[in-house]
Amino acid sequence: MDIGQELHFQGYWWLPHLPEAKIAGELWCSRDGKVELSLFGSFSGVSIPQKEERVDIILGVSDKGKLVTLVDNRLVHWQLNFPGVPRQKYRAKFFIEGEHFADLDKLQFSAITFRTYGLDAWIGISGLQVELDFDAPKFLVKFEPPEPQEYSIDEERRISIRFAWRGPSQATPLRSVSIEQTAYLRLEYSQPRSLDDLLVEVHRVKNLVSLCIGRPLSLTKVSLTPFSNSQATRSIDLYYHSLPFPEGSFQIYPHEMILGWSAISSRFGELLHKWFALYEKIAPTINLFFAIQHQQHLYLEYQFLALVQGLEALHRRITNNQLEPEEIHQERLERIFNVLAEEDKKWLEPRLKYSNEPPLRYRLKELLEPFDHLFGNRKKRKKFLNMVVSTRNYLIHHDESLQEEAAQGAHLFGLIRQLKLLTVLHVFRLLGFEEDEFYRKVAESQSFRV
Repeated sequence: MDIGQELHFQGYWWLPHLPEAKIAGELWCSRDGKVELSLFGSFSGVSIPQKEERVDIILGVSDKGKLVTLVDNRLVHWQLNFPGVPRQKYRAKFFIEGEHFADLDKLQFSAITFRTYGLDAWIGISGLQVELDFDAPKFLVKFEPPEPQEYSIDEERRISIRFAWRGPSQATPLRSVSIEQTAYLRLEYSQPRSLDDLLVEVHRVKNLVSLCIGRPLSLTKVSLTPFSNSQATRSIDLYYHSLPFPEGSFQIYPHEMILGWSAISSRFGELLHKWFALYEKIAPTINLFFAIQHQQHLYLEYQFLALVQGLEALHRRITNNQLEPEEIHQERLERIFNVLAEEDKKWLEPRLKYSNEPPLRYRLKELLEPFDHLFGNRKKRKKFLNMVVSTRNYLIHHDESLQEEAAQGAHLFGLIRQLKLLTVLHVFRLLGFEEDEFYRKVAESQSFRV
């Protein structure tokens, strides 16, 4: 079952070191992957559990015969009735279906497979061929499963695009035919990886696809391959409280995408290698950008401030962060301090801590330079800079004298789109894209058109 669908079943549950002490209970997994286990009994018997009690591993078997492992379980409710049965409720961080893991050390994996909404449209590969003859009438449908596409990221990691499909049944007489193909991404590792490490990398790959598509994406299915059994055919599905959770499928068309997979198919592995390295370097910018991408309902003022903060962090990490050489600046400060009284020095020194760093206007102007032709003529660029600086200062300091100069309503919405565009252009530039025609295409896409 995919993430985004409610899951509920009954079963027996026990602690790994007490397999004979099985307790009946129900497990719920909500649409956003929140996992709760309600027991008709108590692992602690009639003893009062400690506050904030946690259990690393809870094992179970469902009424459908599925093996279940619940990881990092926090006790959220305990009830003792006289007479009656004690009750416990746990909230789990991870719910693994299809395998038992007796302790945390066994949670080591060699691969993780996942899919998102929009992935099939982005990849654009289909094994279906349809010939239609309405005059006959005759319909010919042919399906050949596409071959996996495999890429090396580095010596330890590989990524592949794989395809699953469901075909028609053998029912007689056959009255309808349904063939469905779905695409997955699979990360494979030469060394064992923890679950947390895997999910960090899945999150980053998802964000790269989201950047290319131009829309926020959510995971819809995740499955694991244990390191000790890399050739396992048993499906081991993972459910967890993933953000954002799937709200429903959507349709996206090639002309709406910023960058389709076919445009990078020959260097997909190399691009991911750069992306992983880049993520570490400019994580504050990327995280702020995707935070507002995934939370479209946020107030425009918050979106604006997050984007400005992200661009300031980007400039700090990819350019010289000093207005003048540090030696010259220190000499300037010494000249100032030499003529001040001691109490004035103490007052002024903390206020000059960042005096050699560029102000916001300077940073934005430098960030605009590689793409200035995409932001209008000189007059429009100056207006853009003035409005960003005035709006930021008004929202931060609430200076009423700046209220008339600050962007609001539709103007603020347009400013946010321009700041998003500037962020995305620099990310692609850092990934090695240099073609001016590509940048023009990005600027003209529906994602950033004002």
